[in-house]
Amino acid sequence: MFTNPVVRKVLGTVLAVVIAAAGVIGIIAFFDARDSSTTGSGTSAKPTQVNGASVLKLGNVVLTYSDPSYKKPLRDFAEQNGPDTPNLRAAGGSVIVRHDPHAAGVVARSFAATLQASSPEDPRLQDFVDRWLGAGSSG
Repeated sequence: MFTNPVVRKVLGTVLAVVIAAAGVIGIIAFFDARDSSTTGSGTSAKPTQVNGASVLKLGNVVLTYSDPSYKKPLRDFAEQNGPDTPNLRAAGGSVIVRHDPHAAGVVARSFAATLQASSPEDPRLQDFVDRWLGAGSSG
C-alpha cells in the first residue's frame, strides 16, 4: 500500500510515538488508581513522619477510605479545612486524605480519637476535625 520508503518510515515513526504515548498514559493511570499511601494498610500502620514526629502526634487528622468514589469528596472536604502543606503538617494543622484498601467507609484518626463514618457526607466528620485538628499529644 505504501511503497514509498520515506512515507513508510514517517508512518512507522508516528505509530511508534502513538504506542509509546499510550503506554505512558497507561502506566500513569495504573499508578494513579493505586493512590499511594505512606501510611500503609490496615489500622496497625504507622502514620507518616514530619521531622521525626508522627503526623497524628503533631495534631493532624488523617482520613482513610477504601471506596475510590470517596477520593474527590474527601479531598474537597480536607481542602475546606485548609491546605495540606508541609509547613501546616509540621504545625499539626492538616487534614490528610489517604487511601486504605482495608478501611470500612471513612476512618478519621487523630492522636487521641478515632471515628468510623459511613461516607464522606457524614456530618460527624466535620465535628471530629473541629474537635481534634491541632490537638496533638499535648492538646
